[in-house]
Amino acid sequence: MKLFSTIALIWLVAACTPRQEPLNIGGGTYLGYQPLFLAAATLQCPTCSDNTRFIGNKPIEFRSLQSTSSVLRLFRARELDGALLSLDEAISLHQQTAGDVCIVEVLSESTSADAIVARKGLDSHEPFVVGYEQSFVGAYLLAEAINKLDWHKSKITVRYVTPSQHVTTLLNGDVDAMVTFEPYLSRLLTDHTEVLFSSANLPGEILNVMVLRKQAYLQHKDLIEWLMNDYLASGVQAIKEASPVAVTYLEESMGLSKENLLTSLQGLYFYTQANRHELSHNELEKKIKKISENKGMESIQGTLKRCDAI
Repeated sequence: MKLFSTIALIWLVAACTPRQEPLNIGGGTYLGYQPLFLAAATLQCPTCSDNTRFIGNKPIEFRSLQSTSSVLRLFRARELDGALLSLDEAISLHQQTAGDVCIVEVLSESTSADAIVARKGLDSHEPFVVGYEQSFVGAYLLAEAINKLDWHKSKITVRYVTPSQHVTTLLNGDVDAMVTFEPYLSRLLTDHTEVLFSSANLPGEILNVMVLRKQAYLQHKDLIEWLMNDYLASGVQAIKEASPVAVTYLEESMGLSKENLLTSLQGLYFYTQANRHELSHNELEKKIKKISENKGMESIQGTLKRCDAI
């Protein structure tokens, strides 16, 4: 009888324990984030510990959002535990949240996946309109282009354009140039357009990362380790190989054909467990410090750090 009572008590406690919310992570449509969205849409989590502890039996919930501003807004509203961002955006978020975020891992580097594309024949000495998402990377790319291409700010009118409208807005002639990124960049390359400036002109300066709230990281360390290793690697491999599953997913989610995917991949360098050692922790710290100082984003909470260093 005593054994039966003990078992019943254990069952009652387990049954009454509230199920946990999934780890909610949001990101935009940038191709450098898609391995995680692809894995979330097509793979299971057989090695995750006791999925039944989570609502819907899902330990991770990825939310694909239309713009970086939407990601940041939801994170600040505490509707997200993590975010996929450029390093610049992550540093800014660290400042805005009083140091409450940390970097889980660097996901990718843009080697030419961010660019300014214009209709051929653009005369920068005449007034012209540039469209962009108004993100940190877009602003940085445009500022560097103005400096290195000798553009005059007085000649430029900037117009906000959501990423999903980048292709139609430029090709329809509603703007003269577009600050854009993959997967839209490859779709903008036609006989009537040209790349004027890209991240190829800024080697090693545009990194993409995943950040988490510190408490979320401490609570889900094992899950995060699996996410950044097996899970991420499977998504990267599927995209780099342009597997049928990856091509179908990208065509349905963002209209990216296999041909455009293969072109897009030339502008991205993905980091996984196999090659992560190429970007040392010390080198990442130097990049964070440089960006923070150059953009005046030093914080009394200190600099943004890797989660495994907190």
